[in-house]
Amino acid sequence: MIISQSNKFIFFKPMKCAGTSVEYSLSIKYPFIGNDICTGQSGYHEDYGDWGHNAEKYSFLDGGRGEHWNPSTLSSHWPALGLGNNLSEYKTITITRHPLEQLVSYFWWAHSATNQLAFSMDTCPKTGDYPKDVILKFHKWLDVPYSASIFKEPNPPIERPHQTLSRINDEMVGVSGLVLNQANLADDCKKYFDISFPIPRFKSGKKHMKNPAHEYFRDIPQATKLILDSFPYTMNFLST
Repeated sequence: MIISQSNKFIFFKPMKCAGTSVEYSLSIKYPFIGNDICTGQSGYHEDYGDWGHNAEKYSFLDGGRGEHWNPSTLSSHWPALGLGNNLSEYKTITITRHPLEQLVSYFWWAHSATNQLAFSMDTCPKTGDYPKDVILKFHKWLDVPYSASIFKEPNPPIERPHQTLSRINDEMVGVSGLVLNQANLADDCKKYFDISFPIPRFKSGKKHMKNPAHEYFRDIPQATKLILDSFPYTMNFLST
């Protein structure tokens, strides 16, 4: 997340939508000064350093707590930030991608290490698994509730993976005045921010299967509809 007081914009950083890439790129294009805030990175790539700014000044932001704040969470904490400006004075920006792609990406990210929040030993892909085995594990993972302490809160919600992504990401799309499309990331960054330098892809390369997202959902049409219905703002954006 970025709160740029100097340039009057807020970047809401979603989960599994290339949000870190956009956050980094905006930090280069609009260097932080004064009271600007950025949650930065936590060792995603040693070559890029840490572009965080002022997050350590706030206990409720530090340590990744504010990385994926959605608009309602930011609004509730706005007075405590002491920035003085009206939140409505800021241009709001986010990025999105198709919900099914978000979920497939989250599945592989969740199983990249045993300390990931949505990790499940029963659904973890293993060496020797055929694609059909991985997809069956994915189906099972979709139904596994977990403690979704995305904000490292003391009493996090217990929810399924698609509910986490909907709760965090879809509200960002509904509120933001500018929504970037992950499928056109370089073009959108050039068009809206005149960013022409190569945009790094952080956290990528976790998938060990190249099958497109729709293949994971081929045999579960009812679950697919339920998932898509939980992303109304995202689906409306993608359909226009």
